[in-house]
Amino acid sequence: MIKWATIVCLVLLQALPAMAMESFPRKQRQQWCYECSLLCLGSVASLQLSIEPSVLPQTYRIVLQGKGSGLIGWLNGDRHQYYESLVQLNANNTVSTAFHLHHTEITHNSQRIQYGWKFTFNELPLGIKGERLWGGDVVETAQYYTADDVADSRQVVGDFLSALFGFMVDGSRALEVGLQYKFLVFYRGDNVALNIDVIDDCDQDGWQCRVRSDRSCLPGGGKEMIFYCDDNRVPLAVASPVLFGGVRISGARCVGE
Repeated sequence: MIKWATIVCLVLLQALPAMAMESFPRKQRQQWCYECSLLCLGSVASLQLSIEPSVLPQTYRIVLQGKGSGLIGWLNGDRHQYYESLVQLNANNTVSTAFHLHHTEITHNSQRIQYGWKFTFNELPLGIKGERLWGGDVVETAQYYTADDVADSRQVVGDFLSALFGFMVDGSRALEVGLQYKFLVFYRGDNVALNIDVIDDCDQDGWQCRVRSDRSCLPGGGKEMIFYCDDNRVPLAVASPVLFGGVRISGARCVGE
């Protein structure tokens, strides 16, 4: 059975049409939609990535969510995967994470259940509150204290969405092959290295970038993925060379967005 969590991380093999985006900060909500298909099965999932300003100055809410459809969606309990981060864009163009939430909603034994975690970051890299969620209620709390030594000039953020946002909003450096962003993200009680590298200029397909970590901190438990972006750093597609024994998933931009 194909797991929807894997689809969230690895869908969209073919580059999508370029989408214009002005430099940050923006005062209105932005949203990019992707429709995913799998060979003769047709549509198997839809994804949405959105960024919108919060009520606080220079604060943004980032949401990545996906929902299975068709046969694949039914086999996986009509799974809905949801990731949300609240971040602040600092004066030096770095990003601070206020909280990160991820939860899964799925049908199990004819009942709709929801479970996940919310992490609140007080003053990174110290002091992180974790809340395990079940059915919308907090059923467990935990306090984490991570090491306060940050080596290798890495930017400390809360999660992979915050790192992606940090890449998207940085206007201090032009995109070029060899450009690298180094982050530390919080994962299972510890700081984990996560790099975003620009590895190729694919002309019509956009800039090819690689996200890599030594821990499985990406959606679906992945350690690495490839994505393509335009000159404004908008992700146009996400890719994996080979999926499910050679079966490939491709995507097209949602109509009407």
